[in-house]
Amino acid sequence: MPDLSSIDGRRLARDGYQLDVEQDPRIKLADAQLKKAQASYSVARHSYMPNPQVGVMLSRQEQYESPWDTQVGVQFQVGLPSEAVNTPMVMKEMQAVSRAEADKILAHRKVMAEYRQLRAQLAAAATQVRHARLGQEQSDLRASDLSRAWKAGELPLVEFLRARRAALDAADRQAQAEATMRTTIARIILMTGQTP
Repeated sequence: MPDLSSIDGRRLARDGYQLDVEQDPRIKLADAQLKKAQASYSVARHSYMPNPQVGVMLSRQEQYESPWDTQVGVQFQVGLPSEAVNTPMVMKEMQAVSRAEADKILAHRKVMAEYRQLRAQLAAAATQVRHARLGQEQSDLRASDLSRAWKAGELPLVEFLRARRAALDAADRQAQAEATMRTTIARIILMTGQTP
């Protein structure tokens, strides 16, 4: 079980963790893919000449009783630029750029939504912890008062046990609320690229 007791809101304030969308690894990956697609598109747009082809041919002439044992030939082919070849290549790269741009926008939206959800979850968890602490304090006071009243014989044991059970339930709710808050803080720390 991980130890969450050292993770609290003071650590966020002390170390100055900031949820920056542009520093998120998912956004960085989307940026890198967009830059790669744009570079490929730029190369395709400026590549009017097809790639040249070079061939080397080697032939042994001994079997034909030729005065030369081997013959070496070189073949060099250069294609002419053609719209039929260039246009589909450019369109393919343009589609890759548009897909990369859409992926970047989608990643940005997802990360922003997750950040907003995380901030709201942290605020709700902090409020829940405050209410749970207050409820536990009140339940402990009531259980303590009923314990003294039971020992004095002013009320039956059942009432004291009910109050004690309510105090234990309040302590359980407080522990759950604190675990939720600390887990949310740990997620925030992890999303900033740090290790809690």
